Amino acid sequence: MAALNLQEIVELGAVDYRLFTTVFFPKAFREDFPDFADRTWDALDSRIARFLNLQMFRGSSKTTTLRGFIAKRVAYAMSRTIMIIAASYEKATKTIRWLKGAIERNRNFAGAFQLSKGNKWTDDEIEIKHGVAGCSINIIAYGITGNVRGINIDDYRPDLIVLDDIVTDENAATVEQRDKIENLVLGAVAETLAPRSENPDGKMIMLQTPLNYDDVSMKATLDPMWVTVRQPCWTLDTENCPNDFQVSAWEKRFPTEELRQKKRGFIARNKASVFAREMEVRLVTAETSAFIRGWLRLYETDQLPVNLTGMHVVISVDPVPPPSDLEVAKNLHGKDWEAITAVGYWKGNYYLLEYRLNRGHDPTWTIATIFELAHRWRAKGIVVETIAYQKTLAWLIGIAMQKQRCYYPIIERRDKRSKYDKIIDALAVPASRGQLYCLASHSEFISQFTDYPNVQFDDLLDAVAQGISELTVQEVVEDYDGYADDMPELVYHGASP
Repeated sequence: MAALNLQEIVELGAVDYRLFTTVFFPKAFREDFPDFADRTWDALDSRIARFLNLQMFRGSSKTTTLRGFIAKRVAYAMSRTIMIIAASYEKATKTIRWLKGAIERNRNFAGAFQLSKGNKWTDDEIEIKHGVAGCSINIIAYGITGNVRGINIDDYRPDLIVLDDIVTDENAATVEQRDKIENLVLGAVAETLAPRSENPDGKMIMLQTPLNYDDVSMKATLDPMWVTVRQPCWTLDTENCPNDFQVSAWEKRFPTEELRQKKRGFIARNKASVFAREMEVRLVTAETSAFIRGWLRLYETDQLPVNLTGMHVVISVDPVPPPSDLEVAKNLHGKDWEAITAVGYWKGNYYLLEYRLNRGHDPTWTIATIFELAHRWRAKGIVVETIAYQKTLAWLIGIAMQKQRCYYPIIERRDKRSKYDKIIDALAVPASRGQLYCLASHSEFISQFTDYPNVQFDDLLDAVAQGISELTVQEVVEDYDGYADDMPELVYHGASP
């Protein structure tokens, strides 16, 4: 592209945030823009999003983006009075000091738009004289607990109000504190915003990493007055995938494999909810989860019995049925996940030995994986629910056994309860008694167990639950004569379908 002159840069910068920020603030915007930057800036520049709730993960450069956006509003004289509100007065003044530096030392920026110091030039309030527009722009900083009511400078009410991470662990700790912040934002602050008739581009922006279901940012997601843009550390189309399939939303700054490993580390340290909140912009609390992370026990592979002697192992499957014509037409045929697990029972405890995950319907992969795990773990049987497609899968497994002349009992379960009930009933009792063990590397299982039912996919939990349900039946058979009346109906048959 041919070199642009200053006038062309100024004109194009009004509609091209990448050009504006990289030309005038190359130090602040020195890294490649992530793909989600377009979503963020589209919302920032939109007149429709008068009240904008930006929920961004830690490290997403939301404060730098905010400063670039304020500078753009100043450069093109889109605002006359700007309020910057942060969790503390000190944090809010940092943005003021950055803007002061842009006027005092950034000759390209100040010169291109004829910006200069005004009469007020302190760390918490500045006046910028705009030579091209022939007006003054006032910017003032506040802490969220400061007096933010009735701001009116030179007869101009604020037409840009920025709330920069005003919710903290401290002021979100109690109901009273959360209510106080919410009432302040929706009352005193929102009512201070200049009316649309005075400035059609007037805007109130809340940049926040949510900390509580009842904080002001989460409440804003339910309010039609607010437009919410949420960005986790993963791409939106992979954020609900198992960890090994999640892809970084900003590969340059957070390489995918490093980010995956970081998540595994948080899970191993029993801090999965912290990673979910800070990086995935997703709240997981004990109050909304069916299980408690502390119930899970970890084991090392050398703690298993030699040659698996005495351990009863089953392979359980939660398959993906063939896609319907409608799913194919809507390109939804690869949206579900299939899970195959090896679960063992030994000395009163249940062990998740191994699991495999695969996206979409692939019976060849399913059959091959079932046989691989069954052989490795010396399985006593293969558990398959015989409802809908699972009935066909059991038949396919039987055919494969005949071809390979390798036989395992197929255990058909006809349990028509909801998946939620099956998962809870199978896992809650042994887990709460400290009888459910997994490896520290089983990060996807630990994550689903910790978050359930607040998960997008529960296929792995369902497969583990099926295996434990079968092993529980085997335990009852060993200890008692006969079945309990309320047990799901079971059908045992050999390899031939």
